[in-house]
Amino acid sequence: MIKTFEIKSWLLPAYVVATLFPRLLSLPGLPAQVQLTELLYPLLLVVFYREGLAECRRYPLLAGAVVIYCGANILAGIFAPLPENGESLSISQLKEPAARCYLGSVLFLTMGALRTYGTERLTAVWRWVTVAVSALCIIVYVAVVLGNPDLGYFVSHFDVYPYLGSVYRLRGPGVSYSMLYILLLPGMFLALERAQMTGKWYGALVICLAGVLTIGKENLLLPLGILLWFAWRFRSLVYRVLTLAAAGLIATVLLFGTHFILVSESENLSETAYSNGRSWFGDSPYSLLETNYTENKRAALIIAGRYPLLGVGPGNFGEHTALLVEEGRYPRNFGRFDPHSSWTGALAETGLVGLLALCFLAFVLWRIGPAATEAPLLTALLVCLLVTSVFTDLMNFRGLWVLLGWYAVFPSLNSLRKPDTGQPDV
Repeated sequence: MIKTFEIKSWLLPAYVVATLFPRLLSLPGLPAQVQLTELLYPLLLVVFYREGLAECRRYPLLAGAVVIYCGANILAGIFAPLPENGESLSISQLKEPAARCYLGSVLFLTMGALRTYGTERLTAVWRWVTVAVSALCIIVYVAVVLGNPDLGYFVSHFDVYPYLGSVYRLRGPGVSYSMLYILLLPGMFLALERAQMTGKWYGALVICLAGVLTIGKENLLLPLGILLWFAWRFRSLVYRVLTLAAAGLIATVLLFGTHFILVSESENLSETAYSNGRSWFGDSPYSLLETNYTENKRAALIIAGRYPLLGVGPGNFGEHTALLVEEGRYPRNFGRFDPHSSWTGALAETGLVGLLALCFLAFVLWRIGPAATEAPLLTALLVCLLVTSVFTDLMNFRGLWVLLGWYAVFPSLNSLRKPDTGQPDV
């Protein structure tokens, strides 16, 4: 007979596995599509709610920050500007704020589960399932390139892709190519740490190869994370500063390359969703074009200027860009976009109140979390996600809230596997 406590110890690892499959599911008996994580969440809540409440009492400032953040999202949803057709407030306007409340609770449930069972099983499951998903993605990618059908919509072909021309991009179980890389990133870092400790690199290499096949800018996150990881393990201040400077350079290249594209006169990306066609060069063989990420930040600032206090409501950014199209202030060929930034997205959708609440939550987590030298791998991973949050809205990424819960409880976990002590002697 399987003991209850054994099942309980597997719930958080199972939830983490579910985060790797974010596509919506249509199942018999369900009134709407849901994610796999939402099917597991009620069980996670029922089993760990006492531990979660204990963590709220143990960390009142963090609990207050989460309540403020969730409250700001709820207020923004309630006071969102009404649609043009004059409809009144509907329950749909509170779906997104309710989702943020759910994710806030995941943070504390994670803390409670890790305090009870430690991280060994969580990290092992996260690492090996990521290896398995990556291997499957690579097999499907090769099969599609060789001309076989793609039944799971894992791969897409692009006739025109900046810098590379015609390419196949791997999407895997993610909704987008960039999302797949973010989904793989925690398991990738855990596999690299394991490989560094054991000398067995095959799992890490499989995950890294799947990441490369997304053909996305996010591939720069791997060298960025490795540099950060090693920087905080160096004993020498000089080596640490130099390594952090190199990491800063990579982050700068990543952010600049995300917001601008350098193209020649023969290339025309102005009619695609990659660029808004605005050039920063005059008469030159090359043009530095703004990308959709730049345009969406501009749109976010315009929207925030019109609704500065509470924004337009969580999830409503795309509707308001449609209004900007009619005003000639947003490219018609872009279609419907999400904010593509956790920060300007928060400003546009939840106003100054929501942005300040998000900043306060980030500050509290930083204050109660471990020093970078105590948790170099986890800190490097979260810094990579922080850089990513500039051009991707990560607040609905389920795995992020698990990582934040791990980060918050890290200093007080006696059962946590300690970081590698083999620090470089330089």
